[in-house]
Amino acid sequence: MASGDHAFVLCGYHRERRADKRDWITFIRHDDQRGPYLRVDNVLDDVDQDTGYRYSPWQCLIVPLPAKLWLPPEPAEFVGAFLMPGLAQALRGRIPEAELLLKLIEGGRLAVRTYAKEANAFKTGLDRGMDEQLVREYRLARFSHYVWVVEAIDRDQRNDRLPCVLGEAIFDATSSENTPNLLALHVPGAAWVHRTTGPPRFPIRCAPDPYRSGGIGPP
Repeated sequence: MASGDHAFVLCGYHRERRADKRDWITFIRHDDQRGPYLRVDNVLDDVDQDTGYRYSPWQCLIVPLPAKLWLPPEPAEFVGAFLMPGLAQALRGRIPEAELLLKLIEGGRLAVRTYAKEANAFKTGLDRGMDEQLVREYRLARFSHYVWVVEAIDRDQRNDRLPCVLGEAIFDATSSENTPNLLALHVPGAAWVHRTTGPPRFPIRCAPDPYRSGGIGPP
């Protein structure tokens, strides 16, 4: 992380629940000039809570990524957050469970979480409450070496520390940021999976039950 006159490392974060409001994220900073494990309570008004020192405004955030991970996260998240409700809307009359995602949006309860992972690690870590048919489809699918995963998360389930993921969009991490290559798309009740030969596998029927996030740390 770099401000106008200094750089420091963000090494963690903490999600704080607030009554009748959205959660608040507190970052943990390591500053070689001021010490380790310092709280950042407000990134827009960055003041050290212990000393009162005021940092200059943040200008850029530099995130180290693997060499073969070319697609930035922002296009993947933008497209994924657009495609999941679109698929749920298209399935509304055919697969009623898909409406669960639309109800989350209507109630202001939908959050998205985006993370990158090696495809093999993603596939081996699917035993987290996901429907067995969907697990089988993902494990048989041909994914790129790295994938971006954009999860659809129920805020209320997350706040109660319960399984909270209701769907995801999976992208080829080597594709162009102008046209991120979709590998799989899942909403409650159904999924779409790309194939290298022949038409996509769709619709793949699966249970609408929420499952745990595949990202590192709490969602």
